[in-house]
Amino acid sequence: MRLLAQRAPLDAMRAEADSMEAVLFGVAGFLEPGLHERAEPDARDYLRNLWEQWWKCRSRYEFVGHRAIPWKTYGQRPANHPHRRVGALAVLISAWPQFRKLAFARPFEVKPLVDFLHSLEHPFWSRRHTLTATASARHVAVFGRSQALELAANHLIPLAMHEDGMNFRSYHKLRQSSPNDKVKRCSLRLFGSEKAAAPWLKRVCHHQALLQVYQDFCLEDFSDCSNCPFPEQLQQWK
Repeated sequence: MRLLAQRAPLDAMRAEADSMEAVLFGVAGFLEPGLHERAEPDARDYLRNLWEQWWKCRSRYEFVGHRAIPWKTYGQRPANHPHRRVGALAVLISAWPQFRKLAFARPFEVKPLVDFLHSLEHPFWSRRHTLTATASARHVAVFGRSQALELAANHLIPLAMHEDGMNFRSYHKLRQSSPNDKVKRCSLRLFGSEKAAAPWLKRVCHHQALLQVYQDFCLEDFSDCSNCPFPEQLQQWK
């Protein structure tokens, strides 16, 4: 996603107007001439339109061969598939003025931002997980509440706290919805079970703390916990 943002910067995408979504998927490397022919009948017009818009401007953006973005498209939850992430990004860019107003409001409030992101809709991505997937019988949120809360926790809340747009007491009160895989792995390593970890999985700040421990210790320890320096650090802090 960082490479995609570098190759398709926000200002350029907003200038593309109606072609923006096609450019994002094209730069990501997800479009090809016959894609619509392999898709479900009700998705063919959408995919054909993406390709027809992309080939007109691809010479300005396209990266091929070894410079293609190395996406990981397997072993992930459907909601985390790169196709859906790029689709959500396109929806967010289309609603950028409203998003920016909420993201940079001072004082910063999380609930209005999460409600706004959760309300975003798209005729294709509100029913599908990938470009070629069968339509879901149920509505699929472009931004789930957990995803919206993670966006706020990882990016917007630190900025707001830095700019005195949010105090730590307000941050500490924020409830988390569900732990992601990294938080689950870290909590199992530190507490032995999800049940034992439950008191430390309720708030946004708990998840962020666990992720920091995971980054600083779990990803740096190759001894399967036996030589981890974290317990020694805890003794020093006590």
